Amino acid sequence: METKRILQFLHVGNFVEPYLNFSGYPGFILTTHKNYDACVNYYKWLQGEISINYK
Repeated sequence: METKRILQFLHVGNFVEPYLNFSGYPGFILTTHKNYDACVNYYKWLQGEISINYK
């Protein structure tokens, strides 16, 4: 697995518009993997490592 790029669109202190005025995604993580299962396992691992807190 290799993380190719992390694109962060929202930063600490940014105002996030509620639905219907969607502010967009906080970011994307682009990766490459040897196979589908490796990809699924990596993103499952990321879900446990990364959190987004809205106040």
